[in-house]
Amino acid sequence: MTDVPTLPDSTVLKLYRSDYLRRFADEKPKLRSTWLKLANNKTALLFTSESRSAAPQIFIIIATPMHVFGLFAPVPPGRTDAEVKRVLIRTLGSFEFSED
Repeated sequence: MTDVPTLPDSTVLKLYRSDYLRRFADEKPKLRSTWLKLANNKTALLFTSESRSAAPQIFIIIATPMHVFGLFAPVPPGRTDAEVKRVLIRTLGSFEFSED
């Protein structure tokens, strides 16, 4: 894959978020997003998707040279966005990635 242009991580992650919006355009989700630096030194894009038809969902994604990795979870009744975000941030921040 040496002929694939190298895009900055931020561009890859913005494209991923844009693709999500296109796929769920009929639901008109409201997205809030923020950039984070994780414990494993990766820059992540965290976004919350809210729509009338579903519980809020929290997404956290990172890019490596060959892949986009992410985790997501709905916010269950009785839990808060902040609780779910902490779990996802801690979990994805603990992963170690190899370029091999």
